[in-house]
Amino acid sequence: MPIFQSLASGSSANCGILSDGSDGILLDLGMTPKRLAERLGELGISAEGIRCAVLTHTHSDHWKETTLSWMASKGIRLWCHESHAAHLRLHARAFQRLMESNLISHFQHDYPFRPGHGWDFYPIHLSHDCVPTFGFRCEHHAGSMAYLADLGTSDDLPWQQLGDLQALAIESNHDPEMLERSSRPVQVINRIRSDQGHLSNRQCADAASRVSRISGGKLASVLLLHLSRDCNTHQLALDSTRKHLASQISPEAVSVAPQDRASIPIRFGKAA
Repeated sequence: MPIFQSLASGSSANCGILSDGSDGILLDLGMTPKRLAERLGELGISAEGIRCAVLTHTHSDHWKETTLSWMASKGIRLWCHESHAAHLRLHARAFQRLMESNLISHFQHDYPFRPGHGWDFYPIHLSHDCVPTFGFRCEHHAGSMAYLADLGTSDDLPWQQLGDLQALAIESNHDPEMLERSSRPVQVINRIRSDQGHLSNRQCADAASRVSRISGGKLASVLLLHLSRDCNTHQLALDSTRKHLASQISPEAVSVAPQDRASIPIRFGKAA
C-alpha cells in the first residue's frame, strides 16, 4: 500500500517522502542532509532507498544547497521544471554537480512524468509568488493522492485532475484573525493573504471539501501542510477542515504535518 509522510512542513523546511514499500521519492528537499538523514532514520529508511526527489518550486524552504550536494554524492536524481533548473544553475553550485552526473530530469506543465517505477506524476500549476510553483497528482496502480504545498488560492485549480483521490496533502497556512493581529509588516500580511500567497484554514477546508465531493467518497485522508508558527495553531487548522468534512470523512482522518518531526503516515489505495 502506498504511503506519504511529511518529514518537515512549514516556513523553515519542507520535505516529504512517498513510498510504495520499496523505493522512496522525496517531495521537495528543504532539509539539511543531517536532519534529513535523522528523520529518514527514525522511519527506518536509508538513503539507498531514495530513488529521486521532485521539486515544487525554488523558494529556499523547499531546497538546500547542501542537500543537492548530498543527492549528487548518493546518485539521487532531481526532477524539476526547466525554470527551476535555470534558477538553480545561478544559485546552487551543487546543481552543476548533478548536471555533470546526468542526474537532472525535467518535467513540463500539463505533461505527466514517471519519477520512479510504478509512479505517474501529473504537474498541477499553483498560484504562488514563486513562478512557477507546482503541486502533483501522484498515481500508483494501488491508489492516488495529491500534494499541494504552497498556493494562494484554489479558485484556478484544475479540479478535473483532483477527482478520484484517496489522500490529499494541502496547505492550511494561517488563521486570518491571527494574521491580522500579528506583528508582521503590512506588506507581508498582504502578500500572505493574496492569491499568490498562502491558503488560510477556511480556504484549505473549502478546497478539501470539494476534492472529497468530486472523489466520490474515496477520499480517506487529509494532511494539513505548511502551518504558520505565529499565525495558526494545529487545533484551529484541524477544527476548520474537520468541520467542513464532517459529513464526508471521520475527524481522525484529518491530521497536521508538523515542522519539527515527521507526520503520521498517510496510507492510501489498496494493499498489493
